Amino acid sequence: MLSMIFILFCSAIQLFIYKSYDDKRVQHIDNRVKSAQKHYEVTYKTFKTNATHFYNSIINNKKLMIILNQANSNDINIKNKARKKLASIFNMKYQLVAKLGIDLIHFHLPNNESFFRRFAQNSYGDDLTSLRYSVNQTNLNKKMYEGLEVGKYGHAFRFVFPLWITIL
Repeated sequence: MLSMIFILFCSAIQLFIYKSYDDKRVQHIDNRVKSAQKHYEVTYKTFKTNATHFYNSIINNKKLMIILNQANSNDINIKNKARKKLASIFNMKYQLVAKLGIDLIHFHLPNNESFFRRFAQNSYGDDLTSLRYSVNQTNLNKKMYEGLEVGKYGHAFRFVFPLWITIL
């Protein structure tokens, strides 16, 4: 009888210890998830703020908007000159923009054609309709599109703005 009480007592202690451990484990996981969520939100907000400031600096720059207007020309010579002008501007100013965490600058035309990639300047003219949902939605709805999107070289926060509706 005494051994039975001892076994029940030991079982109760073991159950208590396990429950305490399990509660702490769940609390630890919850804390880690909350921390990761907060880190994600702060990072996302920072990138969005930087991208929005960058966008505003473009739409408020008359010279850039004229170049982008020329980019939409059907004349390939005018398009190529506009691309060279854009490359010249971004080659000089890129260091500052890169410090903001904006390392993939990509301009697209209203038909979803790639016009200028700062990170691959000799790659342009490809149709991004089926590859970049964000580009397609931005040009279709004429509204900013934002989110985490998987790309050719990995995933990235993408903030795609419709420049073409603000052209002079």
